[in-house]
Amino acid sequence: MLFLGSTLLFSPVLTLADVAARGPLAPHATCKRDLTQISDVVQTAFTGKAEVAYTMSGASIAWGVCTAINHNAGTEQPCTAYAAILAGVLISIFEIQMLPNTSSEGTTSSQIDAGGIFTAHLGMQGFVWEQLEPLTVQRSYNNPEAVDQHFVIRGISHRSVPVTPADLHYTLYKNGTGYVNTIHSRANHAGLGKRGSSAGFKYSWLTEVWNANDPAATNNSDFHIVATTLGKDIANNWAHAADNDKLDEWIGAVGVDYILAQLLGMAIRIIPKPNGFTDEYEDVNVCGDMYGPIHDELWSEGAIRVGRGGQESQD
Repeated sequence: MLFLGSTLLFSPVLTLADVAARGPLAPHATCKRDLTQISDVVQTAFTGKAEVAYTMSGASIAWGVCTAINHNAGTEQPCTAYAAILAGVLISIFEIQMLPNTSSEGTTSSQIDAGGIFTAHLGMQGFVWEQLEPLTVQRSYNNPEAVDQHFVIRGISHRSVPVTPADLHYTLYKNGTGYVNTIHSRANHAGLGKRGSSAGFKYSWLTEVWNANDPAATNNSDFHIVATTLGKDIANNWAHAADNDKLDEWIGAVGVDYILAQLLGMAIRIIPKPNGFTDEYEDVNVCGDMYGPIHDELWSEGAIRVGRGGQESQD
């Protein structure tokens, strides 16, 4: 059973020998184009959609990481257990990105308290943490001035999720990109690929469409329902592929419309990290330009499109 709300099901039948039999944690295979629609939700004036755009599979890297950070060594579906964390991270990213003054391509620096918003949304989903710390970024993939928000939430855990606690590092750039590292300690049983002191996942994103100017579309409970559904549907799809299809990396597109206006269009890349982390953005366009898939997830007929450079047009 996949993560649905707070329901988790475990089947403790595997051993570490079974983990090793899945193969080494090798570099990912080539990109595979995918057009699977995984979420389509309507909530009053909001419409949200999500699509799998590309996958990289073959080495079961995601499954290996989920196993390494899971307290239950025999869990048959460790990524199903991790899906609650993945959903929580994605929902929080969507919620923050929809707020006025959040960075997107061509906008100015944000003035929002992204850390406070992130912890508030994590708390609503049952997560607890030790502390929130603002951080000074020493470098970025463009230049130090490109960094808009950077903080770490330490000791994140959930009583219903049997994975090790995580430190969550959040970085938002002024050009509409960003990433989250969820850095976990390894479980006592984990010895596979242990070159670094930590393992977990990186979430990189690119915001192509951002139009939170309508007050009715921001801080809206209906948008929260849409964001929550999108996050959970993506988490379920990812977990199924990671537990059953030797998934390495997952890349998808998300679109949210409000009445006839394109509200939010993003690409998300979920990257397993079996041997530690780097403080660098990793491009969501690694398999191909995500501009097209993002706009495919936005309602097309009659919608007001906001394209690159902020130019509007109507279909």
